[in-house]
Amino acid sequence: ESARSYVESCGLADKVDCRLGDGLKVTEKGELNGAICCGMGGFLMRDIVEEGPESLEFYVLQPQNGQAELRQYMVEKGYRIVKEIIMKDMGKMYTAFVAVRSDCIDTYGDNASYSIYSDDALYDTLPKTSILWSVGALLAKEKPALWNEYVDFLIYQRQCALDGMTVELSHTEKYKQLQHEIDELANLR
Repeated sequence: ESARSYVESCGLADKVDCRLGDGLKVTEKGELNGAICCGMGGFLMRDIVEEGPESLEFYVLQPQNGQAELRQYMVEKGYRIVKEIIMKDMGKMYTAFVAVRSDCIDTYGDNASYSIYSDDALYDTLPKTSILWSVGALLAKEKPALWNEYVDFLIYQRQCALDGMTVELSHTEKYKQLQHEIDELANLR
């Protein structure tokens, strides 16, 4: 009701259909070409994509966590990640990516005349263990303006986790993995 009231106050009631429901479950097959999911975890986004009535042509996804798992899921489902961005808002770093269904690349991807997308299929051959699934392979290749700040932020997050571990935990696999990720990230600058 709150959303409906807001839409009406903007004079958009004839253009916006407010629905209450779980993700894409409130849509019907053939209703949408694409969807935008922002501000939630990658695992929830994966579930929203999975439980929708059909595989959409494209998704714009901005996961707060689970980036590697979401990217891997989308590639496994037949999508190609064609664009990644880094943004900063109110001191926080965010990334987002566009995943286009493989059979729609000509429409939305690298062959479109208005294309802003990468023509690389970097994720097709990327090992599952690569940190680039988490940080963004296209971002690592393109190194946009916020790249170094983003990498420093990721290193800082992992270093805080390491600093919070006790001496007893310093020989665990988790500790070793975090240290390895810090080293990998430092090499991406």
